[in-house]
Amino acid sequence: MAVITPLQLAFDVASVTKPVTGLTAIVHAATDTIAYPKNGKLLIVLNNTTAGAKIVTINAGDFTANGLGVLDISMAQDAVQYLVVSSDRFKQSDGTITVDYEANMTGFIGAFYLP
Repeated sequence: MAVITPLQLAFDVASVTKPVTGLTAIVHAATDTIAYPKNGKLLIVLNNTTAGAKIVTINAGDFTANGLGVLDISMAQDAVQYLVVSSDRFKQSDGTITVDYEANMTGFIGAFYLP
């Protein structure tokens, strides 16, 4: 399990330069956690480097919209996807969100705080 540390972005400034390969490597047998910001939004970047399509799951949280369930994201080979996640659906009571990966998936995950 990796704890992903989000990078803070700023308004009207190119504030972060980070190549996808500089993000956290996905370990398919683990659940990653990301701290949700107290203010602003959370942007997740996903990259599937596996030969073939794989599914990434953002798990439902403990708050009002958790009845909508998990979010399964089907990712094509070599795809890069960006996702802004809502706290009312995905945030756990400890202030984190959790991410799971399909078996044998490889790639990268990163997180950014949006102001």
